[in-house]
Formats: sequence, structure tokens, C-alpha cells
Amino acid sequence: MATTQEQARMVRKQYHLSIQQVRRLERLRDELNLDSEAEVVRRAIEMFDPDALAASERELVEAVARDLLARIHTLNANVEATLARARAARERMADPEWHARVRERTRREAAADPALVPAVATLVGAE
Repeated sequence: MATTQEQARMVRKQYHLSIQQVRRLERLRDELNLDSEAEVVRRAIEMFDPDALAASERELVEAVARDLLARIHTLNANVEATLARARAARERMADPEWHARVRERTRREAAADPALVPAVATLVGAE
């Protein structure tokens, strides 16, 4: 808890928080048996010391962060490739020549395998 002298130097500042964050602060206030949410915030700030990590711990954190960043870049590239394939598929769906090629290929496959149409009908429940 702040001393009387420290309280005299405190500044009131307003921050915008989500309702979930406010509820979490209230829950922490109750769990820690503190007088206010502001005291929870003050304690969190005082406890956070970025220089507190040892060099080996910092290296581990940085390595994990680099790995996660690389995975994010890979994921973004995969998402972009998927979107490109989806755009190409959407363009094909609007192409009448593509529809004609699919119909012709389906006719050839059905002619080559007489059991194909009944099997597909059974599969989709259209018997």
C-alpha cells in the first residue's frame, strides 16, 4: 500500500478497459483483499520488472518469440495461398467452359464405370 507521502504525489489517470478487464480487476481485488482496483494495478506495475529476467531466461523468451513469429508468418502465407486458391475456384465457377469440361469428364467417367452413377446416388441418398 502506498504511504501518505506517496499518495500525495499520485496522479489520477483515466484508462479505457473492456468489461472483462474490469471484472478481472475486481476479482483480483477481492482475492487479494485490497481496497481498490487501482491498488491491483499499482502492484502489478511495481511487480513487473523487464530487467528481472536472467540472461538465459531472456534468451529462451526471445527464442520462443522468434519461433512463434516464424509460425505466424508461415500461417499467414498459408492463409494467403488458400485465399488465392479460393479466388481461382470462384473464377472457375463462373466460367461456362470449365462447367462444360467437368460435364464431359463426368460423362466419360460414368461411361467407363457403369457402377459409378448408382454408387454416387447411394452415397448422396438419391436412390
